[in-house]
Order: sequence, then C-alpha cells, then structure tokens
Amino acid sequence: MSKMNSTIETAKGIQATKAEGELRKAAVEALKRNGLPEDLIERTKTLPGSPFEHQTALARLPDADRANLRKAFKDFAGLPIADFDKLTRASSGESSDRGQGRPIEWDDPEPWPDPVVGAALLGALKAKAEHYASLPEGGAVAVALWALYTWVFLAFAVSPYLMVTAPEREAGKTRVTELLSWIVRRPKPASDASVAALFRMIDRDGPTILFDEAQHFLKRRPEDPMRGILLAGFTRRLAAVDRCVGESNEVRTFSTFAPKAMNGRKLAGMDDMLTSRSVVIPMTRATRPLPELRADRDPVGEDLRRKCARWAADNEAMLRDADPDTDRLIGRIAQVWRPLFAIADAAGGDWPMLARAAAYALSVSAAAVADGETLGTMLLADIREVFQRMGDPERLSSKELDRALIELPERPWSAMPRTGKAITPQARGRMLAEYGIQAKTLRFDGGKDAKGYERASFAEAWAAYLSDEDCSQTVEPLTCRETRHLRDSPTVDTEIAANGSDDTENPEKQGTSTVQRFGSRGARGNGADSTSAPVSMPMQPPGTERAGDAYRRARDGE
Repeated sequence: MSKMNSTIETAKGIQATKAEGELRKAAVEALKRNGLPEDLIERTKTLPGSPFEHQTALARLPDADRANLRKAFKDFAGLPIADFDKLTRASSGESSDRGQGRPIEWDDPEPWPDPVVGAALLGALKAKAEHYASLPEGGAVAVALWALYTWVFLAFAVSPYLMVTAPEREAGKTRVTELLSWIVRRPKPASDASVAALFRMIDRDGPTILFDEAQHFLKRRPEDPMRGILLAGFTRRLAAVDRCVGESNEVRTFSTFAPKAMNGRKLAGMDDMLTSRSVVIPMTRATRPLPELRADRDPVGEDLRRKCARWAADNEAMLRDADPDTDRLIGRIAQVWRPLFAIADAAGGDWPMLARAAAYALSVSAAAVADGETLGTMLLADIREVFQRMGDPERLSSKELDRALIELPERPWSAMPRTGKAITPQARGRMLAEYGIQAKTLRFDGGKDAKGYERASFAEAWAAYLSDEDCSQTVEPLTCRETRHLRDSPTVDTEIAANGSDDTENPEKQGTSTVQRFGSRGARGNGADSTSAPVSMPMQPPGTERAGDAYRRARDGE
C-alpha cells in the first residue's frame, strides 16, 4: 500500500512540474509575442511595488496572453494578481480588459472664470426645466435647486433624493431625468447597476446616480441590498457598507453618500421609507408640445455647467455652516428640504421664498397622488368622525365607540382584514396605543364607571396625522409613536383575551404593529390590501390656506 501511495505522489509531482513548466513556457511566449524581455518575470522580484517600465505594453496585452502572465507573475514572482492589474493599468486611461465595456470617465467642466450670481444661475436652470418639461406647481423650482445641489452635496449631512413619478406612462418622467443628465455633476445612469458596482463607484467618484423606471428594482424582494443601500445613503454619517476585498479578505468601508434621482410609475406609494427621503415631483401628461431632447444636441450648454462649478467652488464652504429656517416643515420632510433651502438662501433674490413655497406645494401634491393609508391613520380619522357625529362630547365609552365604528359604511371595522371579523377591543386598544392614546376608567352619566376615551386625548394625534378639511383624507406619519410595551407583528386584530373584556384595551403586556396597509380610498370596505402608504407632509393650523390647495382641488374635481 505504501509503495502505491508513493507512486501516486510521484505521479502528482511530475504532473505539477509539467504544469509549472508549461505555464512558464506560455508566459515567456506571451512576452516574446508582445516584444517584452523574457526575464521580466524574474526581474519583478527585485522591483517590488514599482510600476513596470513596460506598463503601457502590458496593459494592451490580448486577453489570452494577459491571463498567462497574471498567473506567472503571481506564481514565479510572488506578485498578487490585484497588484499586477494595478501596476499594469494603462496610464492613458485605456481599458486593460478590452471587450468588457468601457472605463468610466467624468467630463468635469472648467469653472467659470468670473463670480456667478446664484439667483441668476438658478433662474436659468428653472427656465430650462420649464422649457423642456411639463412640471407641477413648484416642480421647476425643485429641479433647479436639486440640480445645483449635486455640485455641493458634500457640504451637507443628508442627501435628499429626487423622485419623479406619474400614474401612467408618457408623463415626461424620463424626460426630466434626461434633462438632469445634462446639468448635474458627474451624471451616471445606473438603472441596472449591480450593488457592488454602485457603492464602489460612489465611494471612488461621488457621481450623481440616475435611475430610470425605478419601479422595476423597487418591486424586487424586500430584502434586496439595493434598497438598503439607497435608504442608508440618505444620511452621510450612516452611508457606508463594509465588504471583504482582495485575496486576504481585508474588510474595507465604502461610502454610499451621493445624489440620487429616480423616476417611475407610482413610485410615491411603492416604498414609503424611500419616498420620505425624497423630493417628490408628481407629473401628468403634458398638454402642450415640448421640444425634443436629442442625445447629439446639448440642451443646456457648457457655459451653464461651468457656472454651476464656479458657484459651487465659491459657496461650498459657506454652505457647510448653513442652518436655514425650515419654515413650517418639521421632521423628515424638513430634513429633506434643508439642503435646498440653504442653497436658495445663499443664492438670494426671490429664491428663499420660491423654495419654501415649492416645498409645501410638492409635499401636498405628493400626498395627494399616494393613494393609500394605514389602518392606524384610518382609525384616527373615523374616531374623529364618530365624535363629530355625536356632537363632540368630552368622552365616549369604549363599547359605544366600537359600536359606532362598526356601523360606519364602507369602512373595515365590521370586517377586519385577514380575519373578516369585527374589530375587537384589544385590536382597537393596541392600535391607538401606537399613537400614545390609552383607554381610561371614566365616570359617565348615571354615575357608572367604564372604560373609555377622552376627546382631548386625541387632539395631538389628530393634528399630527390627519389633514384639516376632511376626516377621510389621512396622511401617514413618518413613524408611528413607539412605546416600550410594543413589538412588531404582522397582524392587528389577534385576540389576546378569550373573553374580550375591556381590561385588555391597554396593551401593557401585549403588542403588535399597526402599520398595515389597507388599500386605496376607492377600495374601502372590501378588505383589499392593494396600495402602499402615502408620504409624510407638514401640517398647519386648521383653516389655513396652503400652497398646493388649488392643485389638489383641481385634481379632485372640487
């Protein structure tokens, strides 16, 4: 047996030696064919880390010769393949792996020689947007501000996305993205880029990423890493991914912080977390002829891009310290618009006012086109309606409230999603607890004590989550109010106590998340779960006329 093993090992050694000889021979032949010295591999041992004197010739090797030399340099000279590729990269910028795409090149313009007036620059950008696209109220202002933002994005702590959406095709979504590709800093279409290519490119070059028809990748599985990178890329401090690289699997961090614009059908209701991080521009089909955008004709002009570069160079340091007034905007929507407000304030003229009017108009418009709501906000709206129908009493018993909810027409409370049964005290109590509203033991007429709710307990939630003019027009919050007693669960109406007593209304020892989609307003009462949630929008005191009200009334046919 030992003799047989020895024979096998000897045979393996002969084969290995033969393979090594064939590799060396192939490598030498590759060097000869390309006019390079035969001893180049050996001499590499005495030139550690230095760029080869034959760098250009090595970078232009045919694929077959390059493959042989890569392995030969690794095996005979101890040069890692990654280092070989780096040291033999063409100094002229030519691709070293011909036949596999083209290298990414950026056409950074030379800054304009003279100082640039910011208001005039934004006015020119706005005029371009109005000329080539049919945009909603505030849309051209937002496009101009966001386009200029891409030149100074590193001055800010967040990177607001630009989301151009429409209910149907041929509304001009791609046209806006195409126009932006002529204006923004380092435009990079990336509709089908891999995650690895995307974060490496962002980390290295800081481009402006442009997604066309983004609904295709947003419809992928929820755990798609592309979605995670997009969400994390909003906040500069958190915009990073870690990957193992090289043969040694060294852990390296890559930035995902860069301007990103996307267009697509019904995007505002497709991913509410992404929408809440975006300046949303809802579009409809144009009713006037628009100029053609051709790939061989620059619709913007090099001078305008040069002026953007000069304005950015002169103002980026000042923008780093800017702390603009967000007017009536609060929460995430204020965070999204703060960089654009800072740019508008720095530009001067009418732009501070134009920017804030556009922010509110687009927030209202985005909420109008996102036609879904959560069960939680629907419950708040219906409870407000119940109180109003009963003459706005100071308090209502839980049983009386549940009975009134179940009797509301075309609402889900008589047949809850998933179970098809009427809403239970437990489910109602848990849903309201997410908004900080708890049932109390109250004294009613006749001196009887019972579980119930005070009207004043709902005031803060109604002001924060419902619009002013219509109980049924609800707006989803960015996040439901959390309590330490609650945890996530896929349902909202699981009975905790078998007897259904009112003692289970306050969810001290139970908890589910009520962030469950119910469907569009047109599908109420059928238990459908057909749409996603609307976006967040700022609120005002009741009765205040707001920018965008005329747009919404026209849209709804009022």
